[in-house]
Amino acid sequence: MFAALVLTACGSACAASLVTAAVVRRRGCDQGSTITDEQILAHEIRTPLSLIKGAAELLGQESDPHKCERLVATIGANSTRAIEVAESFLLQAKLNSGSVKLQVSPCDVRGLVRSTAQELRAMSEVPIVVDDPGDPLVIDGDAQLLRHALWNVLNNAARYAGSDSDIVVGVEESATGVIVTVADYGPGMTSRQRRDMFVPFAQFGQAHAQGHTQTQSTAAVPSGAGLGMAITQKIVQLHRGSVLVDSIADHGTSVLITLPRTYYA
Repeated sequence: MFAALVLTACGSACAASLVTAAVVRRRGCDQGSTITDEQILAHEIRTPLSLIKGAAELLGQESDPHKCERLVATIGANSTRAIEVAESFLLQAKLNSGSVKLQVSPCDVRGLVRSTAQELRAMSEVPIVVDDPGDPLVIDGDAQLLRHALWNVLNNAARYAGSDSDIVVGVEESATGVIVTVADYGPGMTSRQRRDMFVPFAQFGQAHAQGHTQTQSTAAVPSGAGLGMAITQKIVQLHRGSVLVDSIADHGTSVLITLPRTYYA
């Protein structure tokens, strides 16, 4: 077990190094930002690494099997968080630099939606309902990137909808392609939140300004660095599609992703 924990901690440290490199590359682009790179890095990487370190130290002193299980769960969840943040930073940097090239092939959007929703159900307490009994809907697309985009939207809804709200996902064919709708019945968003939804790090900036950050339980879906929806928008735009958001305070949020059937480079 100890060897596995060492590997886990090392993997998280490597993730932190990757994020640090991405942050350094990003410095020249964000001189006007009121939130510094150091604050973002501290909030998103140092916190899970500190939790991993603390849990690993306690694990070496603990003999109760149940407490050991909880400590291992803490290490696993926060390792996942650090790695996902690193991957988001790196993908955002690639998307901004224009170095991402789509690997286009026939892609079943309905299948992607179902599998992505199924994976997220195992990590979220919020019910996710796929209202889509239809046949495969195939478009030209990069399946890996589209799955990343769908995951971000569903994860975002799961984090903010509230445990008493369902998330309903629909897929329908349009005249030119396909439309994916992700709707929740949670608290909705303010006009400022709607405006900043696709702005990288806006989520972190709002939390910092309010003097608090979102708490993170060991079983929760990782919070990310406020990059998810910005990445989703760029991925969809690379596919020549669009992302629209409709939200009313206290009445929920709907995200509408439109993708063309045929991709033209």
